[in-house]
Amino acid sequence: MPSRRQIREGVIQYLYAEGPDGIPARAEDAASLALLLEPLRQKVVLARARIMVHVQQGRSAIATALQPLADELTKMPAPARRELQALADLVTAEQDLAVHLDAIQRELHGNKNPAALATLLDDVCDANRTGASAASRLESTVPEFPGPEKLRTEALAIASALPPFRQRCHEALAGDPPPHPDFKGVRRALEAVTALRNGIEERVEALAPHLAALDERIAAAVENYSPERLDRVDRAILRLATHEILHDDEVPTPVAIDEAIELARRFGTTGSPSFVNGVLDRIRKAAASSQSEANL
Repeated sequence: MPSRRQIREGVIQYLYAEGPDGIPARAEDAASLALLLEPLRQKVVLARARIMVHVQQGRSAIATALQPLADELTKMPAPARRELQALADLVTAEQDLAVHLDAIQRELHGNKNPAALATLLDDVCDANRTGASAASRLESTVPEFPGPEKLRTEALAIASALPPFRQRCHEALAGDPPPHPDFKGVRRALEAVTALRNGIEERVEALAPHLAALDERIAAAVENYSPERLDRVDRAILRLATHEILHDDEVPTPVAIDEAIELARRFGTTGSPSFVNGVLDRIRKAAASSQSEANL
């Protein structure tokens, strides 16, 4: 699950990519959110690729067993070959799928490129679907002659082992994989994406209604500057930290300031940490003074 710091970093990057009016769009609509989630989505692809190789172990043996029947079909007259075109299509689909699985395995032992793996997973899905369609057509085919019928019967007997592989292939790519131990890695990776997205969205949506008031507080604490003239990174950090100081009871003020300084070190300029610290210290003191007056 994402840490509080990861969520903070996500909010800062999201606020940095604000709209032209200075106010972010809804978090779920932001292109920046997709970029923030991309590293986690790449982990999902890697998890899916690993599990795909695992759950498809042994499937290539079925393609190997079907190949002699396809070879025999090529020796038959054209009418028989046309009758059993579904058999040829099934063998081709299974062979293609085996090639794609082998490529996934090589990629996992090599560069582990998420984009390449995602393409290969799509190829596996397409071959899986094509093979299922070919098998269905083969089942419904009624050859006129004994030779093709014998081939059909033998092919269907071998292909009867394919449905569980097809199902596991579908499950490995599903948006909500089954709660089976085999899919634990995929589910964990998907949950991390959801948790980070939800965490960022919740923080942004809580902060958005207060932006104008936050900017007023920041302006009052920044000498000779208005928030519109601030560095965009510093502005995003100050907005988040000021909101935490004023409105988030779950985040102690010292923690909010310390985290803001760390964010400034990571994302800001050389002078950002001291600048952010000074501004937030003035905001903290002003808030404390207001609270004391309210308690009198």
